[in-house]
Amino acid sequence: MDIKTVTSTLRPLFNLSNEVTETNFSYQMLLATQILQTGKPVEQMTLAEIQQLIEQANDEYEGS
Repeated sequence: MDIKTVTSTLRPLFNLSNEVTETNFSYQMLLATQILQTGKPVEQMTLAEIQQLIEQANDEYEGS
């Protein structure tokens, strides 16, 4: 694996930070609830798992 691949793989992690911190409290609570419902500590979740939960939260939040 080269440096470009590593940085490309990590880029979504940095984007997640912006996606969540620039949202309102209701959205953050929705996402936090979804994370807690997995029963898995957030620090043990994969980036793909967190991204999937964010997409679900986006869909649910936009639908309400």
